Amino acid sequence: MVVVAIHRFSGDEQESTQKLATALGGTVYDARMRLRVPSGGPTVVGVFAQMEAASACAERLRNAGFAILVMKPEDAESDGERFPVRRFLFGEHHLTAESRDGRLIELLYRDVELLLRGSDIVRATETEAVTEKKFSMGRALVSGGLMLTKTQKSVRESTTENRECFFHLYSPSQPPLVFRENSLNFEGLGPDLKPTRGLNFAFVWAELRRRCSAALIDERLFQRLGQVQTLGASLPPEKHLDTAITLLAMSLRGTSSSPAAGGT
Repeated sequence: MVVVAIHRFSGDEQESTQKLATALGGTVYDARMRLRVPSGGPTVVGVFAQMEAASACAERLRNAGFAILVMKPEDAESDGERFPVRRFLFGEHHLTAESRDGRLIELLYRDVELLLRGSDIVRATETEAVTEKKFSMGRALVSGGLMLTKTQKSVRESTTENRECFFHLYSPSQPPLVFRENSLNFEGLGPDLKPTRGLNFAFVWAELRRRCSAALIDERLFQRLGQVQTLGASLPPEKHLDTAITLLAMSLRGTSSSPAAGGT
């Protein structure tokens, strides 16, 4: 899957909408909806099975005046390339982070370029076989009142939704540091330790925002609406959140992982 996104768009909405509709070969209505996203995107406008088709779409968009990002499957962030923080300690000028497997990173607050906050919404559907006995008029009549019920089997589905908050720290020399609410050990807070995990996580986020004063802050992926606006209609956030994270980080940091993603 190759993803094409536009970003950093501004200017006259009507003109941009018409240009986007023409470049994509779609309707003005669809183009207008794609452009109505926070902070000038990014927002996905095309998903392709082959690189050739993605490159052709990117070229049309570039010729129409849009800044574009092209993301190949290998470009997407994954947990294998990130630094999953388990323990941490706030120093005066730097953060010390320890991963789940014992690796250590020391990161100067001044080197943090981006703090990206989000939430991972996981929906799980369970099925359960249900057996019920219900009154049967037919059986009652045929049996002379001896058999009043019949057994009826059905399948019942129940859906649960769980949310885990997270944030990523980006710097030029280190992999993305990932703080996940349910994976952190908060002992490093010392006297600032709060009574609940949620309060501790909120405190860590606020403290890093304060200490990393030069970093960009983005929280649009904290709500599902922001995730949908970034990914478009064809990529559900439940399956493609890493795509949204990668595109947003690329756009905000001004990086490009592919020559075809020029025009930034």
